[in-house]
Amino acid sequence: MLNETYAITGTEALLDSRDIEVRIQYLQDLGMVLTEEELEEKYQDKEEELTELLHIKYAFIDEYSRGEELWEEGIVFINDGYFVEDTINYLEEIGVVDSNFYLLRGNIDWEGVARDRQLEYETIVMFDQLFWVTVV
Repeated sequence: MLNETYAITGTEALLDSRDIEVRIQYLQDLGMVLTEEELEEKYQDKEEELTELLHIKYAFIDEYSRGEELWEEGIVFINDGYFVEDTINYLEEIGVVDSNFYLLRGNIDWEGVARDRQLEYETIVMFDQLFWVTVV
């Protein structure tokens, strides 16, 4: 899990809806303890981040019939630039590929495997970055 004080920028490899929720709460609480001047000076970038995170949350919840439940359970968003690596890690994790068998690993079309895996995913744009999400 991410630390609540770290800004979510969209450059993360993986984002979990529970981390986004913690960050939303942190930013909302921060707005309650700052003065008006501090809000104007220090909070503008955080306000933009909060607006983006709330938009992501409610767009997801509105899109799926079980959206709120899934959001609370934890949905993982995979950054498009990390999807191939995530596919390799996933297949190693479930035992399809042995990470120690480098001959096989080096001869697999991982981009093709990732493209096939993406058929089970939908896309969402966050912070002008493409993320993949699967909703079961």
